[in-house]
Amino acid sequence: MKDDYYKNVGSFFKSKRERKGVSINDTASAMGHAKSWYYDIEIGRNRICLKECFEICEYLDTNMNELQEYLNKHYYNKK
Repeated sequence: MKDDYYKNVGSFFKSKRERKGVSINDTASAMGHAKSWYYDIEIGRNRICLKECFEICEYLDTNMNELQEYLNKHYYNKK
């Protein structure tokens, strides 16, 4: 069975991006990356390092605690 951890991380970022009202391209540009890089994060194809995770959280007006709470609810509790 494929691990859906990174899909859940991506879903969290997608929901926060949509709530902020910014595009995938805007988010990628703010991170200094191509649109495809950020899109791959949202669909769970791209694994990101902790530093990038913090940077995306900051840009999307969220934090690592909210990400952890989301993962606890949507990933860890479903195993």
